[in-house]
Amino acid sequence: MTHREHTPSVGIAALKIALVASREHRAYVDELVRAAVQTLTQQQIDKEQIRMMWAPSAFQLPLVAKSIAESHDFDGVIVLGALAKDATDRYFFEGAEVYRALMDVMMNFGIPMSVGIASGERLADVKHAVRAKAEKNVGARAARDLIDILTT
Repeated sequence: MTHREHTPSVGIAALKIALVASREHRAYVDELVRAAVQTLTQQQIDKEQIRMMWAPSAFQLPLVAKSIAESHDFDGVIVLGALAKDATDRYFFEGAEVYRALMDVMMNFGIPMSVGIASGERLADVKHAVRAKAEKNVGARAARDLIDILTT
């Protein structure tokens, strides 16, 4: 793995953003994606500069993020997903490992990344995180965080 310094050479409107999302709990994730794209476009990032990619579940998000980082084609990555406790505690372990693996990708490749994974004990908790007003929506927050990283 190679490390690269991140130095965007373009103005905010021309930033190339990869948006990676999980298909698991798709109804909720679609709302995160919508909020993230809306936030990016409100900040003058052209929709043509946003590339959407999907992973089957949250578990595969780090692999997709790694392939994006290896391409060196993007200025930053937003990762979105939803995890809810089911009959097992799988989501505790999966969530922790997904975050750890995403941090490894960010640190090893030097690509700015923000993560918006709505999680909770029940799907109702996930729904609350997803359907929150714009300033509290997990997808919108992830987009704002990435813009802050890229413009600071």
